[in-house]
Amino acid sequence: MVKNITGDKKQVARIIKENIKPTLNRAYDVKKITLFLRILQIITYYIFYPVAKFIFHIEINASQALNNIDLSKQLLIAANHTHFLDSTIGAWAFTKYFRSIKYPFSKILPIRFIAAAEYFDFLKAPPFFPISLIVASYVRLNGSIPVLRGSNDRLENKLKTAIDILNNNGKIFIFPEGKMSKEGKLLKGKKGVGYLHQMTKSPIIPMALINVYKCTDIKNLFAFLTGKKRIKIYIGEPITDISDLDIEEISATVMDRIKNLIEQDNVESLIT
Repeated sequence: MVKNITGDKKQVARIIKENIKPTLNRAYDVKKITLFLRILQIITYYIFYPVAKFIFHIEINASQALNNIDLSKQLLIAANHTHFLDSTIGAWAFTKYFRSIKYPFSKILPIRFIAAAEYFDFLKAPPFFPISLIVASYVRLNGSIPVLRGSNDRLENKLKTAIDILNNNGKIFIFPEGKMSKEGKLLKGKKGVGYLHQMTKSPIIPMALINVYKCTDIKNLFAFLTGKKRIKIYIGEPITDISDLDIEEISATVMDRIKNLIEQDNVESLIT
């Protein structure tokens, strides 16, 4: 077989054109996209740093078990969702923590985000127009993956891009609740995070975002500026392979871990 292919230069050229070149081009494109997103997210990290430090007084509390995680492998980051800034703040905190233990940006970034399709709409993206122009531009640039909520499309179709990214050792930031809750209340988890874990065996890092829903409320601005209020981020112990559970059980487990992190903050607040 090899002899026949080698002897037929046209057949060899056709095989290279139809199979090898497209594969190499896709790999090259992925590398270009990854590099672009990493550079953009590094710039965002440094731009957001003074906001995080001097306005929101962000406090990061992380499990020591995170020190042993392999950031070169696939990873899911799952957080509660109460504000349109959650993804920016959560990704910044994740990056900040791993930078503090001497991980290079190349190991941490880029992070891709599961985002509702409406965030890509220049006119209708939350919170309102004309800020929607900035939000829609940002989610397009930062590598967010649009998912149409409430559609009858199957999970494997909705999350195909996310699965491909995870199978190529990427990182996905997801809000298991599937939508933004009000006043910091935790909602029931949807199937998405469970499906992604079951299909890819990716470790899941639970994250609790505390007081983010208050951060753009003008009534709380002075309290944030003076440090009387602050945003707190709790990054929990990784959840490893629980893919033998069904999708709903996986999602419920993740939500329980996030709930425990939120309750940990309540206990600490009472003590202090």
